[in-house]
Amino acid sequence: MIEAVVSVGDVNKYNMQLEQTSKHINIPFVRLNKDQLLTDFKTLLLETSPDLVLVFGLGCKVPSELFTIPKKGFYNVHFSLLPAYRGHSPVFWQLKNGETTGGVTIHKINEKFDDGPILAQKTVTIFPGDSYGIFSARLGIESTMLIGNAMMELNTQGEVFLTEQDKEKITYAPAPSLGDLKIHWETQTAKEIECLVNAGNPDYGGAVALLRGQPIHILEVNMALLNNPNPGG
Repeated sequence: MIEAVVSVGDVNKYNMQLEQTSKHINIPFVRLNKDQLLTDFKTLLLETSPDLVLVFGLGCKVPSELFTIPKKGFYNVHFSLLPAYRGHSPVFWQLKNGETTGGVTIHKINEKFDDGPILAQKTVTIFPGDSYGIFSARLGIESTMLIGNAMMELNTQGEVFLTEQDKEKITYAPAPSLGDLKIHWETQTAKEIECLVNAGNPDYGGAVALLRGQPIHILEVNMALLNNPNPGG
Protein backbone atom coordinates (compact mmCIF):
# COMPACT_ATOMS: atom_id res chain seq x y z
CA MET A 1 0.00 0.00 0.00
CA ILE A 2 1.24 3.49 -0.83
CA GLU A 3 1.22 5.62 2.33
CA ALA A 4 1.86 8.98 0.62
CA VAL A 5 3.27 10.73 -2.44
CA VAL A 6 5.76 13.53 -1.77
CA SER A 7 6.87 16.13 -4.31
CA VAL A 8 10.01 18.14 -3.52
CA GLY A 9 10.72 21.39 -5.36
CA ASP A 10 8.90 23.82 -7.61
CA VAL A 11 5.45 23.18 -9.05
CA ASN A 12 5.59 21.98 -12.67
CA LYS A 13 3.37 20.16 -15.15
CA TYR A 14 4.72 16.77 -14.13
CA ASN A 15 4.10 17.00 -10.39
CA MET A 16 0.77 18.72 -11.01
CA GLN A 17 -0.33 15.62 -12.92
CA LEU A 18 1.04 13.47 -10.11
CA GLU A 19 -0.93 15.46 -7.56
CA GLN A 20 -4.16 15.11 -9.54
CA THR A 21 -3.68 11.36 -9.94
CA SER A 22 -2.82 10.87 -6.26
CA LYS A 23 -5.90 12.74 -5.11
CA HIS A 24 -8.08 10.87 -7.61
CA ILE A 25 -7.10 7.53 -6.07
CA ASN A 26 -7.17 8.89 -2.49
CA ILE A 27 -3.44 8.79 -1.77
CA PRO A 28 -2.18 11.67 0.40
CA PHE A 29 -0.07 14.14 -1.60
CA VAL A 30 2.46 16.39 0.15
CA ARG A 31 4.46 19.28 -1.34
CA LEU A 32 7.79 20.15 0.28
CA ASN A 33 10.97 22.03 -0.50
CA LYS A 34 14.41 20.53 0.04
CA ASP A 35 14.86 22.46 3.30
CA GLN A 36 11.99 20.43 4.77
CA LEU A 37 13.56 17.00 4.25
CA LEU A 38 14.94 16.87 7.79
CA THR A 39 11.81 18.36 9.34
CA ASP A 40 8.41 17.75 7.75
CA PHE A 41 9.54 14.83 5.59
CA LYS A 42 11.29 13.13 8.51
CA THR A 43 8.14 13.55 10.59
CA LEU A 44 6.06 12.00 7.81
CA LEU A 45 8.42 9.02 7.65
CA LEU A 46 8.27 8.47 11.39
CA GLU A 47 4.47 8.73 11.38
CA THR A 48 3.88 6.38 8.44
CA SER A 49 6.78 3.96 9.08
CA PRO A 50 7.07 2.85 5.42
CA ASP A 51 8.75 -0.37 4.35
CA LEU A 52 10.64 1.58 1.68
CA VAL A 53 10.71 4.91 -0.13
CA LEU A 54 10.81 5.03 -3.92
CA VAL A 55 12.46 8.15 -5.36
CA PHE A 56 12.02 9.50 -8.88
CA GLY A 57 13.45 12.72 -10.30
CA LEU A 58 14.66 14.18 -7.00
CA GLY A 59 17.13 16.99 -7.68
CA CYS A 60 18.85 16.91 -4.28
CA LYS A 61 20.42 14.33 -2.00
CA VAL A 62 18.40 12.44 0.58
CA PRO A 63 19.93 13.21 4.01
CA SER A 64 21.77 10.11 5.20
CA GLU A 65 20.15 10.25 8.64
CA LEU A 66 16.85 9.32 6.97
CA PHE A 67 18.21 6.16 5.32
CA THR A 68 17.37 3.80 8.18
CA ILE A 69 13.82 5.00 8.87
CA PRO A 70 12.19 2.95 6.07
CA LYS A 71 12.73 -0.72 6.94
CA LYS A 72 14.24 -1.52 3.53
CA GLY A 73 15.73 1.86 2.72
CA PHE A 74 15.40 4.33 -0.15
CA TYR A 75 15.46 3.26 -3.81
CA ASN A 76 15.90 5.55 -6.82
CA VAL A 77 14.60 5.15 -10.38
CA HIS A 78 17.15 6.45 -12.91
CA PHE A 79 16.73 6.67 -16.68
CA SER A 80 19.99 5.06 -17.76
CA LEU A 81 21.88 1.81 -17.38
CA LEU A 82 24.03 2.80 -14.42
CA PRO A 83 26.90 3.35 -13.90
CA ALA A 84 26.66 5.02 -17.33
CA TYR A 85 25.12 8.50 -17.47
CA ARG A 86 24.94 9.35 -13.79
CA GLY A 87 23.47 12.74 -13.07
CA HIS A 88 20.75 15.25 -13.88
CA SER A 89 20.07 14.64 -17.59
CA PRO A 90 20.74 11.05 -18.68
CA VAL A 91 18.12 11.02 -21.44
CA PHE A 92 19.51 14.16 -23.09
CA TRP A 93 23.07 12.85 -23.25
CA GLN A 94 22.12 9.36 -24.41
CA LEU A 95 20.23 10.85 -27.35
CA LYS A 96 22.82 13.54 -28.10
CA ASN A 97 25.60 10.95 -28.14
CA GLY A 98 23.70 8.79 -30.62
CA GLU A 99 23.29 5.78 -28.35
CA THR A 100 21.16 2.95 -29.76
CA THR A 101 20.15 1.60 -26.35
CA GLY A 102 19.37 3.16 -23.01
CA GLY A 103 17.44 1.87 -20.07
CA VAL A 104 16.09 2.10 -16.54
CA THR A 105 17.90 1.34 -13.30
CA ILE A 106 16.50 0.90 -9.79
CA HIS A 107 19.23 1.26 -7.19
CA LYS A 108 19.52 1.71 -3.46
CA ILE A 109 20.33 5.27 -2.44
CA ASN A 110 23.52 6.08 -0.56
CA GLU A 111 25.42 9.30 0.19
CA LYS A 112 26.37 9.97 -3.46
CA PHE A 113 24.17 10.73 -6.48
CA ASP A 114 23.26 7.62 -8.51
CA ASP A 115 25.99 5.60 -6.79
CA GLY A 116 24.21 2.89 -4.78
CA PRO A 117 24.03 -0.84 -5.55
CA ILE A 118 21.64 -1.94 -8.28
CA LEU A 119 18.44 -3.87 -7.61
CA ALA A 120 17.10 -4.11 -11.18
CA GLN A 121 17.78 -2.88 -14.71
CA LYS A 122 15.98 -2.96 -18.05
CA THR A 123 17.55 -2.20 -21.43
CA VAL A 124 15.35 -0.09 -23.74
CA THR A 125 16.01 0.42 -27.45
CA ILE A 126 16.49 3.96 -28.76
CA PHE A 127 14.86 4.05 -32.18
CA PRO A 128 15.99 6.38 -34.99
CA GLY A 129 14.21 9.72 -34.62
CA ASP A 130 13.34 9.27 -30.93
CA SER A 131 13.05 12.65 -29.22
CA TYR A 132 13.58 13.37 -25.54
CA GLY A 133 9.82 13.34 -25.02
CA ILE A 134 9.17 10.11 -26.92
CA PHE A 135 12.03 8.16 -25.37
CA SER A 136 11.24 9.43 -21.86
CA ALA A 137 7.63 8.31 -22.25
CA ARG A 138 8.76 4.84 -23.27
CA LEU A 139 11.18 4.70 -20.34
CA GLY A 140 8.31 5.66 -18.06
CA ILE A 141 6.22 2.75 -19.29
CA GLU A 142 9.11 0.32 -18.92
CA SER A 143 9.91 1.64 -15.45
CA THR A 144 6.41 0.91 -14.13
CA MET A 145 6.81 -2.78 -14.98
CA LEU A 146 10.34 -2.86 -13.58
CA ILE A 147 9.19 -1.16 -10.37
CA GLY A 148 6.32 -3.62 -9.98
CA ASN A 149 8.64 -6.61 -10.25
CA ALA A 150 11.23 -5.03 -7.96
CA MET A 151 8.66 -4.19 -5.28
CA MET A 152 7.35 -7.75 -5.39
CA GLU A 153 10.88 -9.05 -4.92
CA LEU A 154 11.51 -6.71 -2.00
CA ASN A 155 8.23 -7.66 -0.33
CA THR A 156 8.51 -11.43 -0.73
CA GLN A 157 12.20 -12.00 -0.02
CA GLY A 158 13.94 -11.39 3.26
CA GLU A 159 17.20 -10.58 1.51
CA VAL A 160 17.58 -9.26 -2.03
CA PHE A 161 20.65 -9.45 -4.23
CA LEU A 162 22.14 -6.04 -5.00
CA THR A 163 24.94 -5.51 -7.52
CA GLU A 164 27.63 -2.94 -6.84
CA GLN A 165 28.23 -0.50 -9.70
CA ASP A 166 31.41 -0.92 -11.73
CA LYS A 167 33.44 2.19 -10.92
CA GLU A 168 35.49 1.75 -14.10
CA LYS A 169 32.40 2.32 -16.27
CA ILE A 170 31.08 5.53 -14.71
CA THR A 171 30.08 8.33 -17.08
CA TYR A 172 28.20 11.51 -16.23
CA ALA A 173 25.17 13.37 -17.56
CA PRO A 174 25.07 16.91 -16.14
CA ALA A 175 22.36 19.41 -16.98
CA PRO A 176 23.14 20.70 -20.50
CA SER A 177 24.42 24.24 -20.85
CA LEU A 178 23.45 26.63 -23.64
CA GLY A 179 26.70 25.68 -25.33
CA ASP A 180 25.70 22.01 -25.24
CA LEU A 181 22.45 22.87 -27.05
CA LYS A 182 24.04 25.00 -29.76
CA ILE A 183 24.38 23.66 -33.31
CA HIS A 184 27.87 23.97 -34.80
CA TRP A 185 27.19 23.82 -38.53
CA GLU A 186 30.85 23.87 -39.51
CA THR A 187 31.99 20.93 -37.38
CA GLN A 188 28.97 18.72 -36.68
CA THR A 189 27.72 16.08 -39.08
CA ALA A 190 24.08 15.90 -40.17
CA LYS A 191 23.60 12.89 -37.89
CA GLU A 192 25.11 14.72 -34.90
CA ILE A 193 22.80 17.69 -35.50
CA GLU A 194 19.77 15.41 -35.74
CA CYS A 195 20.75 13.72 -32.45
CA LEU A 196 21.17 17.11 -30.76
CA VAL A 197 17.79 18.37 -31.97
CA ASN A 198 16.05 15.19 -30.79
CA ALA A 199 17.84 15.33 -27.43
CA GLY A 200 16.52 18.84 -26.80
CA ASN A 201 12.91 18.23 -27.89
CA PRO A 202 10.82 19.28 -26.02
CA ASP A 203 12.30 19.71 -22.54
CA TYR A 204 15.16 22.02 -23.56
CA GLY A 205 13.37 23.77 -26.40
CA GLY A 206 15.23 21.81 -29.07
CA ALA A 207 18.66 22.78 -30.38
CA VAL A 208 19.80 26.39 -30.71
CA ALA A 209 21.02 28.01 -33.94
CA LEU A 210 21.70 31.58 -34.99
CA LEU A 211 19.77 33.23 -37.82
CA ARG A 212 21.03 36.72 -38.70
CA GLY A 213 22.52 36.94 -35.24
CA GLN A 214 19.32 35.94 -33.43
CA PRO A 215 18.93 32.59 -31.60
CA ILE A 216 16.24 30.25 -32.89
CA HIS A 217 15.13 26.91 -31.47
CA ILE A 218 14.92 23.91 -33.80
CA LEU A 219 12.65 21.09 -32.62
CA GLU A 220 12.71 18.73 -35.59
CA VAL A 221 14.97 17.96 -38.54
CA ASN A 222 15.16 15.35 -41.28
CA MET A 223 18.30 14.37 -43.10
CA ALA A 224 18.27 14.59 -46.90
CA LEU A 225 20.58 12.90 -49.40
CA LEU A 226 22.06 15.24 -51.97
CA ASN A 227 23.69 14.12 -55.20
CA ASN A 228 25.96 17.15 -55.10
CA PRO A 229 26.30 18.50 -51.57
CA ASN A 230 28.79 21.17 -52.70
CA PRO A 231 27.43 22.79 -55.86
CA GLY A 232 30.22 24.67 -57.58
CA GLY A 233 30.33 28.37 -58.27
